[in-house]
Amino acid sequence: MGGEYSDKSDFRVLLVEDNQGDVVLFNEALDHLNKSVELTIVKDSLTAIEFFEPISKEKSFAGSYSHRY
Repeated sequence: MGGEYSDKSDFRVLLVEDNQGDVVLFNEALDHLNKSVELTIVKDSLTAIEFFEPISKEKSFAGSYSHRY
């Protein structure tokens, strides 16, 4: 789950979910696909927004998701 992007993944999915049971169900659904899915899970909307925030040109980005750039 999560981690660095792999060129071998067919899809990249960001799941925003704070209920562990729902995460398990989502993972089970993904297991039934015949595709490789890179899944990143965050527990709240603020963290999801941070995931998509653009990099500031004036500051270096050293956040949790810097591996995406």
